[in-house]
Amino acid sequence: MRMDVLENRYFLQEALKNIHNKGLLALINASKLDKDNLDSQALAFSIIPVINTTARNNQIKKAFSLFFEDDYFKALKKAKWLIQENKDRKQYVKDMTEEVEVIAEDAKFAYVVTDEGFGEYNGLISTQISNNFHKPSFVLRDVDGVYKGSARTYGDFPLQSFVKDSGLVEKAAGHEEAFGFEIKEENWNAFRQYVEDNIDESLFEPVIEYDLEINEEDFDWDLMDGITEFNKMWGSGSPPVTVKLNKVFVEDRQVFPPKNPSHVKIIADKFDLLKFNDDQFAGDISSWDNICAIGTLGINEWGGQRRKQMFIEDYKKLE
Repeated sequence: MRMDVLENRYFLQEALKNIHNKGLLALINASKLDKDNLDSQALAFSIIPVINTTARNNQIKKAFSLFFEDDYFKALKKAKWLIQENKDRKQYVKDMTEEVEVIAEDAKFAYVVTDEGFGEYNGLISTQISNNFHKPSFVLRDVDGVYKGSARTYGDFPLQSFVKDSGLVEKAAGHEEAFGFEIKEENWNAFRQYVEDNIDESLFEPVIEYDLEINEEDFDWDLMDGITEFNKMWGSGSPPVTVKLNKVFVEDRQVFPPKNPSHVKIIADKFDLLKFNDDQFAGDISSWDNICAIGTLGINEWGGQRRKQMFIEDYKKLE
């Protein structure tokens, strides 16, 4: 539902404060979330993917079993099992994405055609490839001379309409940005030529739109608290507030955690700027550099201390 509708924001806010289902409470606790401080991010990144994984694995009955469980401790055991299944799913998608990127071709769209395919994970892998290559992607399986699979767009490009207008496909069913795709092998080369002839690659140049621009030194706690409170209820029609933070003086750049360094933290005076799952990010930045950064905001509360955070989408090193 759209989160720019005030009534919907109210319903979600009240629902998150009044959770009584033992299965859902077990899943919240097993995910190490604070049930008294839930928000859209907790749902989108910790709860919903776990349930979606059961559907993709044809195990949706296990999710129903969790939500109809009356014994909390049995529910907790089931929740932990589902969380592990989701972790395994994420690792599989990561591994397969890295594998198929080797064969994704350097064209205006990214194409992957295999003999086996990836089943219910075609769409997830296609999404990752689109994000990594900054262009629409197709992850397909060759089934008796018909290429079948998933397509994902990049940015706001109307991919489904573009594909249908070619007159060459057998199926493009779903949404404008994500849909099931089928094309006969005999039409494949003509379709790719249609793409090459009708696409300007400038369409897919990454653009980040931001809502607020401010210097780091002027970013006080009243503004931070207001933005993070608004961001608790984000979703369709109302994404998280994106901020461009100017004049950030870098005190240090760290890679963490120590045992498996895979994330980057840029420490400034009033902010920690974080980038996850990319230990090479901002490798050209060092102490005493000045940067501007764009991202969304959060607050790290630990040991009675509060620290402003930004989850970086991009940055620019200043002269």
